[in-house]
Formats: sequence, structure tokens, C-alpha cells
Amino acid sequence: VDFSYMTLLQTTTLSDNLFKLQNTVKSVSVKEGDSVTLQINVTEIQTDDKIEWTFGTKSYLIAKINGKTSKIFDGPDGRFRDRLKLDHQTGSLIITNTRTTHSGLYEVKISISSMPTKTLISWFRLFADPESVSVTEGESVTLQTHVTELQTRDVITWTFGHPETRIALISKEEGNVPTYDDVLDGRFRNRLKLDHQTGSLTIMNTRTTDSGNYTVHIKENTNQTTYRFNLTVYGESQLHVRLFCLLFIRKIILKWTLTSVLTFDIHFLDI
Repeated sequence: VDFSYMTLLQTTTLSDNLFKLQNTVKSVSVKEGDSVTLQINVTEIQTDDKIEWTFGTKSYLIAKINGKTSKIFDGPDGRFRDRLKLDHQTGSLIITNTRTTHSGLYEVKISISSMPTKTLISWFRLFADPESVSVTEGESVTLQTHVTELQTRDVITWTFGHPETRIALISKEEGNVPTYDDVLDGRFRNRLKLDHQTGSLTIMNTRTTDSGNYTVHIKENTNQTTYRFNLTVYGESQLHVRLFCLLFIRKIILKWTLTSVLTFDIHFLDI
């Protein structure tokens, strides 16, 4: 490893042959569905260097580089299947199409061939946030599954709230496309619509009581994917408050900009 600019901080909480790459756990945030890279401060790994990435408090092995070879693991419950990549130059870990279940503690250990008695260690805490969606009361909103076209054996289940209450289901094989709009005191009655091709859910004539967390479970043969959405429905009074705040902020920015320009002009004239 080329660590000419790397700061190695020995820690008394680790054994003598372990060194920290960073003094604290680095927090990283990402929007669910986006990709994120956990960067380690390594310029280039060498042929005989070894790198291991683990996840969670139980330290599940999810990726490793051993010399010229590398291997990716699916992790607990297969949650990382087809979503992990390794940068073979630096050893950094890339997580694609992130899910909230990817949130947690990541640890990387680097064994350097030129320092056989030393191991470098670094920690990351990842926060994968649900997709945020907002709409004005009375409008319709569609929560997308990111599926192009459902296949015969696909099953899609939509739920709302915590604990999760099922509000819609598509089973292509059984030919069922029911919506459970009588649940939760009938708050969704006659206002839910499913796209039979993609499984996306549309909520019509939205109300403030529709605000909350929505989850879609997509089962494709043996694989299951989960997306989460945080929906906010703004009522008329809330909308007025938002507009007032936006206008107030714009007024402050405009006033500051005009003041800065006038000040600049005066100073320029003085010169």
C-alpha cells in the first residue's frame, strides 16, 4: 500500500498489531436506491496486500481482496446480492442500489505486505434513507417500484405505516390485483390504483392522513427487493406556511445581495 500521506493513529483499545486509519467512525449518508462508495485512505494496494470488509456487529464477511484475487459475498439474508463492487486499485467498497437494510457498521482491515506485523483498520457507519416524496393535498402521487415489466412469478406487496399494514398486492401467477382500501378505518377507500405492468402504486385525491411510510416488497422467484418511501401530504395551511418561508428567505437573500452590490459599488467609487 502506498500510504505516504496516510496518518496512522495507534489506539490503546486495540492490540499492538492494529492501527486505525481514522480516529472515529466515519458517518456516510445515502438516499435509498443510489450508490455509495466507502473510501479508504489508500492510494494503491500492492500485489501481496490483503483487504477484508465486514458488516454489522457480528462482522459478516462481505468482500475481500487477497493479492490478485477478490471475492464478494451476499451477506446476511442475501441483502448484498449483486450490489457490491471492489475498487481493485484502492480497496474501497462500492454499494450499488442501496437499501435501508444496508444501514449499519462497516469495518475494513488492511494487511500490508511490507508491514507483516501490522494491520490497518477503519470503520464506517452507513445511513440509507428512504426516498422522500411530497405532494399537496388533493393531488395524486405515484410511488414507483423501478420495475420495467412484471414477470409471471412476480409478487408485489405494498404496506403502510409501522407496524406494516398491507394495502395492495399483485400476484401475476394467480392473476390477483387486490387493494385493501378498507383497512385502517377505510382511509384509502376508492383512492388506490395499481399499475399492472410495473406494480407502482398511485394514491388519488391525497389527504394529510396519507402521510407516512410506505414499503413495497418485490418478490422475483427467490429474490426479494424492498423499497421504502416517506410520503408527506401538505394541507392548505401548511402550504401557505411553506410559501411564506420561501418568500421570506428569498427576500433576505435579495436584500443581502443588493446590499453587497451597493457596498461593492461604493468601495469601487472610493478607489
